[in-house]
Amino acid sequence: MGVEALNNGVAEVASEAESAEKVRTALVALESAKDTYALELSELKALNDAIAEKLEHRVKDEPLCTSEMEPAQCFTLLENLLHEREVLVEDLRQEKARYEELEKELKREHTEKLEAQMCLSVLNDTIKKALQGEKFLVEQNRHLLSEQELLASKLEEVSTTRLSGLRSQVKGLESACSSVRQEEVALVLYNKVCARGLCVFVELVFFCHAMICVILRTLKENYAFAPT
Repeated sequence: MGVEALNNGVAEVASEAESAEKVRTALVALESAKDTYALELSELKALNDAIAEKLEHRVKDEPLCTSEMEPAQCFTLLENLLHEREVLVEDLRQEKARYEELEKELKREHTEKLEAQMCLSVLNDTIKKALQGEKFLVEQNRHLLSEQELLASKLEEVSTTRLSGLRSQVKGLESACSSVRQEEVALVLYNKVCARGLCVFVELVFFCHAMICVILRTLKENYAFAPT
């Protein structure tokens, strides 16, 4: 269980590290985009300044309406100046709109950068917690391994003691079995001797009975033939 949890923690840390690397890549891209937008803003400001300077010089360089000029010429000159002014104003409006869009884009990129930094911070905290959890699991595994080694040594000692006791008991049982076998052999021999003795005793009894009968018959015969 500890090894499986350790492998899961390592996989989780690797996934979070990969996510952190993606966030770092996004931050680098945001920094590059920020530099690009800043360069474009500086170019727009330079263009705006150039247009304003051009308009100022054009107004200064154009001849003013004098009493010597015809009203038609003055009107044409004013129309040209107004048209150029409208064109320049429209260009300035477009540049201003582009500038505002760039500012919005920069704000959005800045917001995304802050969010990415927050995500990176959260990922770093998560990785730290995961590493702390992995360290705790490693310590637990080391403690469990030490306990297992201690239990294994104790089990080996107990097994050795029990085996020695069992071996001595087996030797005692073998000795008892040999003694029982010897006693059984002796009992069988004793039974055989007793049976043989009983047979001899019975034969002796029958022999004695026969001898007594013979003696009694002989005495009876002798008594019968004896003179009165």
